[in-house]
Amino acid sequence: MPSDQAVVYCKNCKKITLHIKKRVNHILHLLLSIITFGVWLFIWLLIALFTSDAAQCSKCGYKEGFFRN
Repeated sequence: MPSDQAVVYCKNCKKITLHIKKRVNHILHLLLSIITFGVWLFIWLLIALFTSDAAQCSKCGYKEGFFRN
């Protein structure tokens, strides 16, 4: 799964750390949907809905947002 990285302040560590945010590869899912004649659309929808938008701290693992671990 592709990801974005940013160096930002972590509220849990109380210092600036590297944060990683996972992204959904929509091009891959579009191709899979075409190849499987639309069967993959349901899986793509689930992945898009349940993939967290929160960035995770690489030091402590803290995620800010609705879906926290």
